[in-house]
Amino acid sequence: EYPIEEFVGLRAKLYSIKVEMPVQQRGGGVKTITQKVASAGTKSKVAAKHLTHQRYLDVFNGGGELEVQQTTIRAQDHQLYNIKQTRVALSAVDDKRYCLFGGETRALGHYKNSRTDTVESM
Repeated sequence: EYPIEEFVGLRAKLYSIKVEMPVQQRGGGVKTITQKVASAGTKSKVAAKHLTHQRYLDVFNGGGELEVQQTTIRAQDHQLYNIKQTRVALSAVDDKRYCLFGGETRALGHYKNSRTDTVESM
């Protein structure tokens, strides 16, 4: 459909895509850049409000984490409760893949990885 301007993939189900889409307006076509973000485990309203493509880039380039607060409704013993959670929405540490030079990755625990390659050593 439309060409992808930029892609930031932090880990599985945690990515941002920047797409340039033409929008027709009065006086001719104007190009508008939009984004598609995915963050598993984060509520969609919280993700729409706090997670931008630039935040994905900041976490990717600088490491670290981004925490967000969200409210959920939970049931326990037939009683409903509002629960306020603080979640790590963005993190550059992938606990399932081992990154090699050149963008290649292998599963953590792969036989070609050295024995010291664990999540704690990253």
